[in-house]
Amino acid sequence: MASSTGKLCGPCEARYITTTAVSWCMDCDDGLCSSCLEDHKVNKANKKHQIIPVSQYVDIELVSSLSKQECEEHDQRLNFYCLDHCVTACALCVPEKHKQCFSLKPIDELARNAKTSAELFDIERGINELDKNVDELENYRQQNIDRIKDQRTTISREIKSYRKQINKHLDDLESDLLKELESKSDQIISEINLFLAKLKEMRTKLKSLGKTIHQIKELLSDVQVFLATKSLDEKLEEEQKSVSTLCNQNAPKESVLELSTEQQKVVRNPCQIKTGAWEQQRAQLNVPTTAVRDIYKAELELIREIAFEDHAHIKDCVCVNDGRMLFASSNRNTVLVYTPEGHLSKSISVRQSPCGLAVMSFKYRGCSLL
Repeated sequence: MASSTGKLCGPCEARYITTTAVSWCMDCDDGLCSSCLEDHKVNKANKKHQIIPVSQYVDIELVSSLSKQECEEHDQRLNFYCLDHCVTACALCVPEKHKQCFSLKPIDELARNAKTSAELFDIERGINELDKNVDELENYRQQNIDRIKDQRTTISREIKSYRKQINKHLDDLESDLLKELESKSDQIISEINLFLAKLKEMRTKLKSLGKTIHQIKELLSDVQVFLATKSLDEKLEEEQKSVSTLCNQNAPKESVLELSTEQQKVVRNPCQIKTGAWEQQRAQLNVPTTAVRDIYKAELELIREIAFEDHAHIKDCVCVNDGRMLFASSNRNTVLVYTPEGHLSKSISVRQSPCGLAVMSFKYRGCSLL
């Protein structure tokens, strides 16, 4: 019979036995009863696995779902991360989808010190910045409510003052003006309250993300933290877009009630809250700037000589980010790839004579043909 947590022992369930789980293995992502827990501990392969009470796992189940370690397609452990495609891969994914990828790294290597990584720190800082923006928006609109109420009171006095200066037959006009004022102010306040409700919902999500950050740093392994960080980055970007969308609408604009001799007006002043500061800082950190150099004053230094086969007509060359060098051999219709040490790595055949090469991004290379 299952416990209140609803978690069963995985090994027992595989033997068609229903047993309540008392512990949870974070690495195996499976529940363990008291008997299977002892077997799990004595297994040398599981020596470094993290075991927590199943009641504690229920609290962090959402966190655990962010760092799945099993390939959904092949049911294999995810041991690699492709920097070209920014996706995880198992041993079967590599030959199927990443044959041409040069930036395939073991997750264990990339996940070192993941809990203190700059990317995780950047996400955490982004959450704080976004939460700060929500606070400012809430205070801004709450103060607007107070101003609206004060303005309503002031205008009410003005309306009553005008009434004293006009004849008795204008009593109906006074009543109409007061009703219109009440209606407009209530409408604005209602719109603001609806906007505040959306901000409250966003703050709840941001607090949940903040709690998630704390939990993954305390409870997950470096590999799990690394995987969870990717999911958190996407969630943070979604919330940032939601806040930016709200700020571009009429809802966050300040509403001001004005009275004229003809009719009452509602003026919308632009919102003064800036929501893109964190994204701009983040983009600036990722875009290095370099000073312009005078090519005629540059000093050349011979670093390496490359030996080509006889009759190789080299038309162009280019260096990629990892240090490899590509050469266009026009007479043999090939692109020669050399290692950073100057050794021929591979020869790529093309349909026509190559005349130019270019690096378009860290993922793609370009070749023009005659």
